[in-house]
Amino acid sequence: MGLVEWRVIGQVILGVMDCISRRRVMYKVSESCQIDTLNDIYTKYFGYPSKGYFVEVGAYDGEFVSNTSCLADHGWQGLYVEPIYDHYLKCMKRHDKNDVTVANVAVGLEEGETTIYYGDTLTTLDKDQVKRYSEMDVFQHISFSTTVCDQMRLDTLMEKIEVPKEFDVLVVDVEGKEAEVFETFELDEWKPKMLIIELEDEHPSFQKYKDLVNRIKNLREYIHNKGYIEIFKDHINTVFIRKEVKK
Repeated sequence: MGLVEWRVIGQVILGVMDCISRRRVMYKVSESCQIDTLNDIYTKYFGYPSKGYFVEVGAYDGEFVSNTSCLADHGWQGLYVEPIYDHYLKCMKRHDKNDVTVANVAVGLEEGETTIYYGDTLTTLDKDQVKRYSEMDVFQHISFSTTVCDQMRLDTLMEKIEVPKEFDVLVVDVEGKEAEVFETFELDEWKPKMLIIELEDEHPSFQKYKDLVNRIKNLREYIHNKGYIEIFKDHINTVFIRKEVKK
């Protein structure tokens, strides 16, 4: 085999290795993301590169344990919802070059002002959830404060921001109030292709709180009945996909 042929083969090998390397990186999911396979999930269902629209309720600073910062960095449009003003400002700064809107509100059934509890990375409208955390060893280092913030229904907010009716990814992480978020909009109307929700009905630390566990199980059943199937589940997060989108 001549020198030219070896050079051609070498170029092909380098090309293949480059493709594999770029495929491995893909969306550059946040290092603190709790779903190890999220990059593979996004690639499978949305391809790469891709364009889409996401909504994340409970955004924190837009990076830590974020499931969508990688999408924003790759040109997706999106809506971040974060009620704590300091976190909202950090989220704005993190995504100042991305095509996203950051809303400084809480999501709930009643519109107007509401009291919210926050400590470290945790934010919740659920006073009972704060009590549950106070009883768990893993959260003993967290001291909760309260503040007042504006609250809106999610459908009202999405209409105001002009979110597409059939957008791509909805993330909900609101520390115990996930079921209430799903009462503030209709899945039959908005139809996000993928749902990523913090559901702790199988988390060992929450098993003694039967009211919370039952509420989450009912939400899980509601989502199934709306035409979604589970494609990932651990003791913290569950990823659902609409049946007609499944690959």
